[in-house]
Amino acid sequence: MPITAPNDNNISWSFNNFASIDCESVTSAFENVELEQILLNKVFAPTDASDTDTGFLNPSDDWPVRIEYFLKYLDLRPVTHALKELYAEEYRFKFPVDAMLKAMIYFKLKPYKFLTELWDDLVATPDLADDLGFKEIPDYNSLYHFLIKRLNSKGTKLLLDAFVEANRQELQRHGITLGEEIVMDSCPIPAKKKDKQGDWNGHYELWCYLWHNLRCLNTGLPLNFHVTNGREDESHFLAPFVLKLKALQKIDPIRVYIDGGYAGFENIARMYVYFNIEVVCNIAKDWKYSELGTEAEIERRYNKLWKQPYFKPKADFDYIQYAMMMSDEPRFKQVGAYYRNNILATKNVQTDTWMTIISETELKTIMELKRGKQRLKTSRQKA
Repeated sequence: MPITAPNDNNISWSFNNFASIDCESVTSAFENVELEQILLNKVFAPTDASDTDTGFLNPSDDWPVRIEYFLKYLDLRPVTHALKELYAEEYRFKFPVDAMLKAMIYFKLKPYKFLTELWDDLVATPDLADDLGFKEIPDYNSLYHFLIKRLNSKGTKLLLDAFVEANRQELQRHGITLGEEIVMDSCPIPAKKKDKQGDWNGHYELWCYLWHNLRCLNTGLPLNFHVTNGREDESHFLAPFVLKLKALQKIDPIRVYIDGGYAGFENIARMYVYFNIEVVCNIAKDWKYSELGTEAEIERRYNKLWKQPYFKPKADFDYIQYAMMMSDEPRFKQVGAYYRNNILATKNVQTDTWMTIISETELKTIMELKRGKQRLKTSRQKA
């Protein structure tokens, strides 16, 4: 039976995106059935084979699975060890960590508005608590404490880091490289007008937060994320995200796909000079060839730094770029202008590649799903 993503009303097919803002609408980005099977076999392996007569059945459109049954056989051991870092001693675990995490995933996948609804269902349906891995039904305060105090944003990021590493190792064993090509995007999360932590975003015409997310292009798997107010400049997050990939997560991208908000001079310069990563981006209409971005002009401006301790006579162009980026902001941007000129020289190729990637893969669905929902809501509010 082909592996396909199930109906989002019944089950979101993997816990890959449980750290995302809206798990109900996450869509699988896998195109390769073999790749899907590798991860499904790993993620859906029953923790106890004797616990089921037929073995776990991968959910699909033709064979949907109830959320609690899906979670019952979901092996979270590769990632739950990260949550233990949030506790000083293991004896403080009043309830199993993996059961508490499954309860939070269940809470996110169900159309609940309040945590009390989850607790009411656990009390009313003991089998639900058993499927999630509880030996006794947790009290409401324990659920609240785990979600707000233990899991929160810090715990979620620890889980995501553990998830990324587990998937990197598993894919590597099958000759698949995680994060060889990456894509960076931001999506709005609506905030209440009285929420002082939110802010107005003119692009989306929405009082919101922004969810900045980095994903592996070829698999659709999340690699990093950060949430800010709606006015925050999204370009600040690209370089730190990439640095973490290379320095801490053993992921070495060769190409990054970015939207216009990330394609400033500084980011382009950082990607090419610091990280040796090719940039593919949506070229803005107002981009123009810059005379400052020629090799000769960069060398001329570099020679004016002859009093600086890092100046080297007759330095090669690679060193000159580093020195220019160390000196001041105008010279930093000049290096970015050099690479932007190169991008403009291949404008047709860049545009075609960008549109092909965004149009012909399900990645567009992942990137635009929330954005489209919020635009729809905004339109309804205006109407």
